[in-house]
Amino acid sequence: MKKLLTAAAVALVSMTCTGMALADASTYFKNRGNDFLDIFRARAGFPEHGRGYGAKLRVTSLAQVGYVDFDGSYAGLERRGVGVVDEKRREAGVSVLYGSYNEMVPTAGNQYLRASTNWSLLEDRRIIRNLPHWDDGRRRPLSIGGELALPIGAIDLGIYPEEVADFVVGIVTLDMFNDDAEQDVDIPNQLATTAAKPKDDAPFADRRAKNEALKAALAAKMLEEAGQSGETAESPVAPAVDAGGARTQVVPAEPPPPTDKEKADAITAEQADRTMKALEGIEGAKEMLERTAQPNIVEDGEKVR
Repeated sequence: MKKLLTAAAVALVSMTCTGMALADASTYFKNRGNDFLDIFRARAGFPEHGRGYGAKLRVTSLAQVGYVDFDGSYAGLERRGVGVVDEKRREAGVSVLYGSYNEMVPTAGNQYLRASTNWSLLEDRRIIRNLPHWDDGRRRPLSIGGELALPIGAIDLGIYPEEVADFVVGIVTLDMFNDDAEQDVDIPNQLATTAAKPKDDAPFADRRAKNEALKAALAAKMLEEAGQSGETAESPVAPAVDAGGARTQVVPAEPPPPTDKEKADAITAEQADRTMKALEGIEGAKEMLERTAQPNIVEDGEKVR
């Protein structure tokens, strides 16, 4: 038995050395450190306006019970993601009949909390979660943990046995969750939601973009109504004059074809404009009904009939 254990230890050390020889040493140790952090969850919550109440306890997805309603900020460690996250979450259920609704926006922390990195786009990590999800949304059905939320504060603790296995096999450079790649470069237009595979969370991301466009359109309209009393006419473009005094017509350069993002933004803006026109139509109908109900109102010296 002793010889067998010795042989196993020698084989493990040999495989580890081989793995380190194949990979850059600093990258190897950084990946092992991140795999170790992935085992744990330790966060402190700070409810906004006392919106924090409930408790849950789980030992895998099969053995869990709880109800949590939280709106505020959580600070701490969620696997390798370390920082502060604004979080609005409601979850409840028993055993496999458990669901959660999450709205999470990172406000400070390391790159693993950002949805705009290649690392996050490579897989749906579920460190930052938006959308309703089955279970707690983390995709770690073997996780063990508990949470207590009160109006004065909250605490959320847990461990992930799956990540223990990933850490162990990672010693010999095996990667269960495809999370060892050093891909920390930001991609433009950082998203506030989980950058998931298109077939998974893409519809929700599109819906969030439309909602943000509608909010921007409503805000722009309010500013326009508050700061402008009338429409401003566009100033005419003066024709160009050559050296001999003759007028020549300036032909504008043909604009480049729109990108996919510009096309999506145009569609979103058009949808927001339609919504605004619908709202204006409702307001107009409401005003007409009010005038019909009050025929004796006098405006500018004339009776409205």
